[in-house]
Amino acid sequence: MDTHVKEGQLYVQHQKFGKKWKKSWFVLYPASQNGIARLEFFDCSNANEKPNTKKLDKKIIRLSECISILPSLTETCPKDNMTAFCVETNDKVHVFAAERQASAEWVEKMCEIAFQVRRVGKPGPAYTAADKNRRHCGCVSHARRERKARLWY
Repeated sequence: MDTHVKEGQLYVQHQKFGKKWKKSWFVLYPASQNGIARLEFFDCSNANEKPNTKKLDKKIIRLSECISILPSLTETCPKDNMTAFCVETNDKVHVFAAERQASAEWVEKMCEIAFQVRRVGKPGPAYTAADKNRRHCGCVSHARRERKARLWY
């Protein structure tokens, strides 16, 4: 059984249905001998408290497929005290929102797992040597982005 590093409620923006926000329960797992690094999320009617996730349908984002995990400055959030962030994979851009502090924590933990990036001290955009090729304070896998761009040409 995998041990999660973070779990909690986030809002997810549905792209197909008028960009409406829906509360969901999220669980973040690092890679282990039992499974891949991933973000699982569950649609549930009452996302204010932890649901029994074994009985719910889940969606999975494989963190190995992440191209970028960045704050979104253009998205309108469901509440005033929230900020949005985007998780771009090879085939989709997922948009999530949470309260400002929680949003920053989710982005940081997901970057640590997806790109093996750790912040050096807080606050600030400084990273360890593992991040020397990244130019933005968010996390972007430039090699993966270049590979994706070549597919379009």
